[in-house]
Amino acid sequence: MFGKGFPLGTMFGFKVRADWSWIFIAVLIIWFLAAQVFNNSALWDTMPPVWLLWVMAIITMLIFCATVMVHELAHAYFAKKAGIPVKNISMTFVGASAQMIREPDNPIDEFKISISGPLFSAAIGVVFYFSAQLLAEAGLALEICYILRWVGFINLIMAALNLVPAFPLDGGRALRSIIWVATKDFKKASKAASAVGRVLSVGIIICGLIWGFSTQNWLGGFMLAIIGFITYTSATNSTGQYAMQRALSIYTVSQALKMMHQINQNAQLSDVARNMIQGGINTYLVSNDQEEIVAVLEADDVKKLPLAKIQEVKVKDCAKSMRQDLAVYLQTNLLAVVQSMNFNDVTVVPVENEQGQIINVLHMDDIIIYLNSVKHTIEQN
Repeated sequence: MFGKGFPLGTMFGFKVRADWSWIFIAVLIIWFLAAQVFNNSALWDTMPPVWLLWVMAIITMLIFCATVMVHELAHAYFAKKAGIPVKNISMTFVGASAQMIREPDNPIDEFKISISGPLFSAAIGVVFYFSAQLLAEAGLALEICYILRWVGFINLIMAALNLVPAFPLDGGRALRSIIWVATKDFKKASKAASAVGRVLSVGIIICGLIWGFSTQNWLGGFMLAIIGFITYTSATNSTGQYAMQRALSIYTVSQALKMMHQINQNAQLSDVARNMIQGGINTYLVSNDQEEIVAVLEADDVKKLPLAKIQEVKVKDCAKSMRQDLAVYLQTNLLAVVQSMNFNDVTVVPVENEQGQIINVLHMDDIIIYLNSVKHTIEQN
């Protein structure tokens, strides 16, 4: 749904990224705080200057983003503790999420991961909100107190919203873990949590619309309705995603693998360019003089070159090296392969034999083509 965005850095070993849409919502919240929340004569004996309201809004937004990161870091920490790789933490239009590569292996881990974020948000909310009250009574500058109070209040709202048992919200995942314990069946638990999630998501959408119209708080109502819509869509798609993961876990590399053409790295690129551009051959295995596969040549890379350049260079000048540390075996299940590709941001991995020699490569496109070919079998099962 969202683009790749841009990196923000690393926190406690976890990569943090922001989608471009996050900038839009950050600016929108800053405007809302400066123009609506803090620009309220009832809050002040003497209204502060406009520039100060905007400074307050920016500081509030930065602190709020930091608390959102704490929420997601809690998820990421417990996921890592359960042995689940976390690709990154992504800031998007509707908040943030820890991108876990796979589902938890057991309901206890799922419960810990799902409940940790809301608990941290609730703790932050309580500390900030009541600290603001105490500091105001002690005579601290109202500007600071209002910033702390708003951040505390929003974190309490965020904790409560995330605890709604609407899958895939945190509360919905916690509900799935409870059903999982009761039924001892992950598939049944996922279906039940998804059904509850769809019903509650409609309720969230309606509440958002009612809130926006009744209080004129259009931003809050709109955001709540959007969260409800995305939750409904995610809950609807979760059953299909489970089926796909199930299929990937059943099939192996050997089943999705297809024979590749091979060419020496010192050959002229023009020798194969015509076959790749016009003949429908998307990938060549590139070998050295000892017939060892050392790289891969892809049609997309060749098509980017000017015709004159294609006539001049050799295959090795356009070929891409492969991550040999990501090598898979013929018997490796496709779920593990896709998870590895996703975590490492690659679309092709080398395939090794038992002697550790690269014998082929597996492309993400090959996996998709194979799954489409067995789609009828997957749907029947």
